[in-house]
Amino acid sequence: MAQIRRSKKQLHTSNPAPNGPVILLAEDNPTNQEVIRRQLALLGYRCDIAKDGAEAYEMLQKKELPPVADGLPYAEVGWL
Repeated sequence: MAQIRRSKKQLHTSNPAPNGPVILLAEDNPTNQEVIRRQLALLGYRCDIAKDGAEAYEMLQKKELPPVADGLPYAEVGWL
């Protein structure tokens, strides 16, 4: 079985495609933000990071990004 091998340097310096799709990430934990950002970069995505659902909602109002919610407390941002 063939395995894909990447050095630690490759994993830490992966850059997303400059014109790749943008994902809006709402995550309050800085460590999780960095881990997810790096994972998305390896897949060729860029991401905008919000510290919580309310900030993500504000960012959505300023940009035209398709909303995708997972664990967002909708009552906090008035979507209910």
